[in-house]
Amino acid sequence: MSKPKILITGCSGYLGQQIFASATDSGFSAVGTSRGPAALKTPFVQADLLRKENLETLLDSVDVVLHCAAVTRSNDPKQLFQGNQAVVMALIKALKIRPQIKLIFFSTDQAIGPIGAYGHSKLECEASIQSGLENYSILRLGAILGDYQPEGNSTFSKLTSQLLKKSVMLLPQQGRFLMPLSLYQDIWNLIKFLLCRPQKEALLINCFRYYELHHVLKLLAEGLPRSAKIIPVPLGPIKILAKVMIAANLLPKLPWVGLANIGSIAEPRDGIGFDQFQLPKVRIEDQIQLMLKQLKA
Repeated sequence: MSKPKILITGCSGYLGQQIFASATDSGFSAVGTSRGPAALKTPFVQADLLRKENLETLLDSVDVVLHCAAVTRSNDPKQLFQGNQAVVMALIKALKIRPQIKLIFFSTDQAIGPIGAYGHSKLECEASIQSGLENYSILRLGAILGDYQPEGNSTFSKLTSQLLKKSVMLLPQQGRFLMPLSLYQDIWNLIKFLLCRPQKEALLINCFRYYELHHVLKLLAEGLPRSAKIIPVPLGPIKILAKVMIAANLLPKLPWVGLANIGSIAEPRDGIGFDQFQLPKVRIEDQIQLMLKQLKA
Protein backbone atom coordinates (compact mmCIF):
# COMPACT_ATOMS: atom_id res chain seq x y z
CA MET A 1 0.00 0.00 0.00
CA SER A 2 1.35 3.42 -0.98
CA LYS A 3 1.91 6.00 1.70
CA PRO A 4 -0.83 8.63 2.02
CA LYS A 5 -0.22 12.20 0.94
CA ILE A 6 -0.52 14.51 3.91
CA LEU A 7 -1.20 18.16 4.62
CA ILE A 8 0.39 19.52 7.81
CA THR A 9 -0.88 22.85 9.08
CA GLY A 10 0.93 25.08 11.57
CA CYS A 11 4.46 24.36 10.36
CA SER A 12 5.87 27.45 12.01
CA GLY A 13 4.90 26.00 15.39
CA TYR A 14 6.80 23.70 17.73
CA LEU A 15 4.81 20.55 16.93
CA GLY A 16 4.21 21.24 13.25
CA GLN A 17 7.90 21.72 12.47
CA GLN A 18 8.83 18.40 14.06
CA ILE A 19 6.01 16.47 12.39
CA PHE A 20 6.88 17.93 8.99
CA ALA A 21 10.53 16.91 9.41
CA SER A 22 9.59 13.41 10.62
CA ALA A 23 7.11 12.92 7.77
CA THR A 24 9.51 13.93 5.01
CA ASP A 25 12.37 11.95 6.60
CA SER A 26 10.07 8.89 6.65
CA GLY A 27 9.26 9.17 2.95
CA PHE A 28 5.78 10.68 3.16
CA SER A 29 4.72 13.19 0.54
CA ALA A 30 3.88 16.20 2.70
CA VAL A 31 2.72 19.75 2.16
CA GLY A 32 3.30 22.14 5.04
CA THR A 33 1.39 25.34 5.66
CA SER A 34 1.97 28.30 7.93
CA ARG A 35 0.38 31.67 8.57
CA GLY A 36 3.84 33.20 8.53
CA PRO A 37 7.45 32.33 7.59
CA ALA A 38 8.84 29.02 8.84
CA ALA A 39 12.21 27.31 8.46
CA LEU A 40 11.40 24.01 6.74
CA LYS A 41 13.56 21.57 4.81
CA THR A 42 11.39 21.88 1.70
CA PRO A 43 9.13 24.65 0.38
CA PHE A 44 5.91 25.25 2.28
CA VAL A 45 2.75 27.16 1.59
CA GLN A 46 2.02 30.37 3.44
CA ALA A 47 -1.75 30.22 3.59
CA ASP A 48 -4.74 31.65 5.40
CA LEU A 49 -6.90 28.59 6.08
CA LEU A 50 -9.98 30.78 6.52
CA ARG A 51 -9.86 31.60 2.81
CA LYS A 52 -11.99 28.99 1.05
CA GLU A 53 -9.93 29.00 -2.15
CA ASN A 54 -6.68 28.35 -0.23
CA LEU A 55 -8.16 25.44 1.71
CA GLU A 56 -9.79 23.77 -1.28
CA THR A 57 -6.60 23.95 -3.34
CA LEU A 58 -4.62 22.35 -0.49
CA LEU A 59 -7.14 19.56 0.08
CA ASP A 60 -7.49 18.54 -3.57
CA SER A 61 -4.28 16.49 -3.56
CA VAL A 62 -4.05 14.96 -0.05
CA ASP A 63 -5.35 11.92 1.83
CA VAL A 64 -4.83 13.06 5.44
CA VAL A 65 -4.81 16.43 7.19
CA LEU A 66 -2.66 16.83 10.31
CA HIS A 67 -4.04 20.00 11.87
CA CYS A 68 -1.36 21.43 14.17
CA ALA A 69 -2.15 25.10 13.61
CA ALA A 70 -3.58 26.79 16.69
CA VAL A 71 -3.57 29.87 18.84
CA THR A 72 -2.27 28.67 22.21
CA ARG A 73 -0.71 31.48 24.26
CA SER A 74 -3.79 33.64 24.61
CA ASN A 75 -6.62 34.21 27.08
CA ASP A 76 -8.60 36.33 24.61
CA PRO A 77 -11.74 34.38 23.59
CA LYS A 78 -12.05 36.31 20.31
CA GLN A 79 -8.45 35.61 19.31
CA LEU A 80 -8.81 31.97 20.30
CA PHE A 81 -12.05 31.61 18.33
CA GLN A 82 -10.54 33.13 15.19
CA GLY A 83 -7.40 30.99 15.36
CA ASN A 84 -8.98 27.74 16.56
CA GLN A 85 -12.74 27.24 16.27
CA ALA A 86 -13.17 29.27 13.07
CA VAL A 87 -10.40 27.36 11.29
CA VAL A 88 -11.77 24.00 12.45
CA MET A 89 -15.26 24.93 11.21
CA ALA A 90 -13.77 25.85 7.82
CA LEU A 91 -11.93 22.52 7.72
CA ILE A 92 -15.09 20.59 8.62
CA LYS A 93 -17.07 22.32 5.88
CA ALA A 94 -14.40 21.49 3.30
CA LEU A 95 -13.93 17.88 4.50
CA LYS A 96 -17.65 17.08 4.52
CA ILE A 97 -17.58 17.05 0.74
CA ARG A 98 -14.30 15.08 0.80
CA PRO A 99 -15.21 12.23 3.20
CA GLN A 100 -12.26 10.13 2.02
CA ILE A 101 -9.80 12.56 3.72
CA LYS A 102 -8.93 11.74 7.32
CA LEU A 103 -8.45 14.55 9.82
CA ILE A 104 -5.94 14.18 12.65
CA PHE A 105 -6.56 17.05 15.04
CA PHE A 106 -4.17 17.98 17.85
CA SER A 107 -5.94 19.05 21.00
CA THR A 108 -4.75 19.49 24.59
CA ASP A 109 -5.10 17.91 28.02
CA GLN A 110 -6.53 21.30 29.03
CA ALA A 111 -9.71 20.34 27.15
CA ILE A 112 -10.32 17.93 30.05
CA GLY A 113 -12.25 19.95 32.57
CA PRO A 114 -11.79 22.22 30.63
CA ILE A 115 -9.03 24.49 31.99
CA GLY A 116 -8.96 28.16 31.01
CA ALA A 117 -9.99 29.91 27.80
CA TYR A 118 -7.59 27.83 25.71
CA GLY A 119 -9.00 24.58 27.10
CA HIS A 120 -12.55 25.74 26.36
CA SER A 121 -11.51 26.71 22.82
CA LYS A 122 -10.00 23.29 22.11
CA LEU A 123 -12.94 21.46 23.68
CA GLU A 124 -15.31 23.33 21.36
CA CYS A 125 -13.11 22.30 18.42
CA GLU A 126 -13.33 18.67 19.54
CA ALA A 127 -17.12 18.85 19.81
CA SER A 128 -17.43 20.40 16.33
CA ILE A 129 -15.28 17.64 14.80
CA GLN A 130 -17.17 14.88 16.60
CA SER A 131 -20.55 16.18 15.45
CA GLY A 132 -19.50 17.22 11.95
CA LEU A 133 -17.19 14.47 10.67
CA GLU A 134 -16.99 10.68 10.62
CA ASN A 135 -13.33 10.18 9.66
CA TYR A 136 -11.08 11.70 12.31
CA SER A 137 -8.68 11.15 15.18
CA ILE A 138 -8.42 13.72 17.98
CA LEU A 139 -5.11 13.55 19.86
CA ARG A 140 -5.02 15.27 23.24
CA LEU A 141 -1.46 16.23 24.13
CA GLY A 142 0.18 17.39 27.35
CA ALA A 143 3.33 19.50 27.45
CA ILE A 144 5.50 18.18 24.61
CA LEU A 145 9.04 17.00 25.25
CA GLY A 146 10.80 16.97 21.90
CA ASP A 147 13.30 19.14 20.05
CA TYR A 148 15.09 21.97 21.82
CA GLN A 149 13.65 25.18 20.36
CA PRO A 150 14.34 28.00 22.83
CA GLU A 151 12.68 30.66 20.66
CA GLY A 152 9.36 28.81 20.38
CA ASN A 153 6.43 28.12 22.69
CA SER A 154 7.90 24.92 24.09
CA THR A 155 7.60 24.56 27.86
CA PHE A 156 10.56 22.21 28.15
CA SER A 157 12.78 24.18 25.77
CA LYS A 158 12.22 27.22 27.99
CA LEU A 159 12.90 25.24 31.17
CA THR A 160 16.07 23.82 29.62
CA SER A 161 17.22 27.35 28.70
CA GLN A 162 16.65 28.45 32.29
CA LEU A 163 18.67 25.51 33.61
CA LEU A 164 21.50 26.40 31.24
CA LYS A 165 21.61 30.16 31.62
CA LYS A 166 20.62 30.88 35.22
CA SER A 167 22.46 30.15 38.44
CA VAL A 168 19.22 29.84 40.39
CA MET A 169 15.75 28.82 39.19
CA LEU A 170 12.69 29.32 41.36
CA LEU A 171 10.19 26.51 40.92
CA PRO A 172 6.90 25.87 42.74
CA GLN A 173 7.39 23.03 45.22
CA GLN A 174 10.75 22.30 43.49
CA GLY A 175 8.72 20.63 40.74
CA ARG A 176 7.55 17.85 43.03
CA PHE A 177 4.15 17.49 41.40
CA LEU A 178 2.76 15.48 38.50
CA MET A 179 2.12 17.02 35.11
CA PRO A 180 0.74 15.61 31.83
CA LEU A 181 3.58 15.09 29.40
CA SER A 182 3.70 13.88 25.79
CA LEU A 183 6.98 12.53 24.43
CA TYR A 184 7.43 13.53 20.79
CA GLN A 185 8.56 10.05 19.71
CA ASP A 186 5.36 8.62 21.22
CA ILE A 187 3.34 11.19 19.25
CA TRP A 188 5.11 10.38 15.98
CA ASN A 189 4.76 6.61 16.49
CA LEU A 190 1.02 7.08 16.96
CA ILE A 191 0.75 9.36 13.91
CA LYS A 192 2.52 6.79 11.70
CA PHE A 193 0.16 4.10 13.01
CA LEU A 194 -2.92 6.21 12.24
CA LEU A 195 -1.63 7.20 8.79
CA CYS A 196 -1.43 3.54 7.82
CA ARG A 197 -5.02 2.73 8.86
CA PRO A 198 -7.13 3.00 5.69
CA GLN A 199 -10.50 2.54 7.39
CA LYS A 200 -12.75 5.38 8.44
CA GLU A 201 -12.83 5.81 12.20
CA ALA A 202 -13.75 8.30 14.91
CA LEU A 203 -11.17 8.32 17.71
CA LEU A 204 -10.45 10.49 20.73
CA ILE A 205 -7.03 9.57 22.14
CA ASN A 206 -5.44 10.89 25.34
CA CYS A 207 -1.78 10.98 24.29
CA PHE A 208 -0.01 11.79 27.53
CA ARG A 209 1.28 10.25 30.72
CA TYR A 210 1.86 11.84 34.11
CA TYR A 211 5.45 12.50 35.18
CA GLU A 212 6.88 14.34 38.15
CA LEU A 213 8.40 17.59 36.88
CA HIS A 214 11.27 17.37 39.39
CA HIS A 215 12.30 13.98 37.95
CA VAL A 216 12.21 15.28 34.37
CA LEU A 217 14.33 18.34 35.22
CA LYS A 218 16.79 16.17 37.13
CA LEU A 219 17.29 13.99 34.04
CA LEU A 220 17.82 17.10 31.94
CA ALA A 221 20.24 18.69 34.41
CA GLU A 222 22.38 15.54 34.60
CA GLY A 223 23.14 15.82 30.89
CA LEU A 224 23.79 19.58 30.74
CA PRO A 225 27.30 21.10 31.00
CA ARG A 226 26.00 23.33 33.78
CA SER A 227 22.69 23.63 35.55
CA ALA A 228 20.89 26.15 37.73
CA LYS A 229 20.16 25.32 41.33
CA ILE A 230 16.42 24.77 41.75
CA ILE A 231 14.99 26.66 44.72
CA PRO A 232 11.54 25.54 45.93
CA VAL A 233 8.76 28.11 46.21
CA PRO A 234 5.63 27.30 48.27
CA LEU A 235 2.87 26.15 45.95
CA GLY A 236 -0.15 27.29 47.97
CA PRO A 237 0.49 31.07 47.85
CA ILE A 238 1.29 30.90 44.12
CA LYS A 239 -2.03 29.20 43.32
CA ILE A 240 -3.94 31.71 45.48
CA LEU A 241 -2.19 34.66 43.78
CA ALA A 242 -2.87 33.18 40.33
CA LYS A 243 -6.59 32.76 41.07
CA VAL A 244 -6.80 36.37 42.31
CA MET A 245 -5.05 37.66 39.16
CA ILE A 246 -7.38 35.62 36.93
CA ALA A 247 -10.49 36.90 38.73
CA ALA A 248 -9.27 40.51 38.50
CA ASN A 249 -8.05 40.06 34.89
CA LEU A 250 -4.70 41.60 35.83
CA LEU A 251 -1.61 41.04 33.66
CA PRO A 252 -3.59 38.70 31.33
CA LYS A 253 -0.53 37.77 29.23
CA LEU A 254 1.10 35.91 32.12
CA PRO A 255 0.30 32.17 32.50
CA TRP A 256 -1.94 32.53 35.55
CA VAL A 257 -4.26 29.71 34.45
CA GLY A 258 -1.37 27.27 34.34
CA LEU A 259 -0.07 28.44 37.71
CA ALA A 260 -3.50 28.16 39.30
CA ASN A 261 -3.77 24.54 38.19
CA ILE A 262 -0.25 23.31 39.00
CA GLY A 263 -0.39 19.79 40.36
CA SER A 264 -4.08 19.35 39.55
CA ILE A 265 -4.77 16.06 37.78
CA ALA A 266 -7.90 15.88 35.65
CA GLU A 267 -8.52 12.25 34.77
CA PRO A 268 -10.06 11.90 31.29
CA ARG A 269 -13.71 10.88 31.34
CA ASP A 270 -13.78 10.14 27.64
CA GLY A 271 -11.49 8.86 24.93
CA ILE A 272 -8.90 6.10 25.07
CA GLY A 273 -5.28 5.97 26.14
CA PHE A 274 -2.65 5.54 23.44
CA ASP A 275 -1.22 2.53 25.29
CA GLN A 276 -4.23 0.67 23.88
CA PHE A 277 -2.60 0.59 20.44
CA GLN A 278 0.36 -1.51 21.67
CA LEU A 279 2.94 0.74 20.04
CA PRO A 280 6.60 0.73 21.12
CA LYS A 281 6.75 2.69 24.39
CA VAL A 282 9.35 5.44 24.40
CA ARG A 283 11.32 5.90 27.63
CA ILE A 284 11.52 9.46 28.87
CA GLU A 285 15.27 8.96 29.39
CA ASP A 286 15.66 8.22 25.65
CA GLN A 287 13.61 11.27 24.63
CA ILE A 288 15.72 13.50 26.86
CA GLN A 289 18.92 12.03 25.42
CA LEU A 290 17.71 13.03 21.94
CA MET A 291 17.24 16.61 23.15
CA LEU A 292 20.64 16.65 24.86
CA LYS A 293 22.29 15.27 21.72
CA GLN A 294 20.74 18.11 19.74
CA LEU A 295 22.05 20.62 22.31
CA LYS A 296 25.59 19.28 21.98
CA ALA A 297 25.55 19.24 18.15
